[in-house]
Amino acid sequence: MRYFPNRPVPQTIIENALLAAGTAPSGANQQPWYFVAIS
Repeated sequence: MRYFPNRPVPQTIIENALLAAGTAPSGANQQPWYFVAIS
């Protein structure tokens, strides 16, 4: 996707995406990631 509309992403969509990403599997269930949302 090379076109990004000039409108903000709703906060609920960002929160749902981060919640879903946090449930992704990881090796030995270490979950070594962290997320930062900047708007």
